[in-house]
Amino acid sequence: SLEGFCDLVCQARRIYFIYSLFNQEGPIEIKNLIYKGVLAKRQQKLVTKCFSYKHVMYKNYRRQLQHRESVSRALSLDLNVFKEISSVSFQFSCSLFHAEGAE
Repeated sequence: SLEGFCDLVCQARRIYFIYSLFNQEGPIEIKNLIYKGVLAKRQQKLVTKCFSYKHVMYKNYRRQLQHRESVSRALSLDLNVFKEISSVSFQFSCSLFHAEGAE
């Protein structure tokens, strides 16, 4: 149905946005996913990957800061870095994506 197709396109655009953040896949791969009809099965994996990637980045920054500065200085920088990684647009795209069918 047309409605179903529109939903699929919306999902594909959301997935492509998340992938584009990591420069891993482009329009051709997303188009292939649509044709194969496996978008729904991959949603949860993509969302999990999205949050895992953020967590790994945060841990790496934290490790670097601990080596470089005193504990109190590292903690304050740590928070700033975490805020930067957890940008509003990034969080919004992930949570919106999850809320719309990745459960």
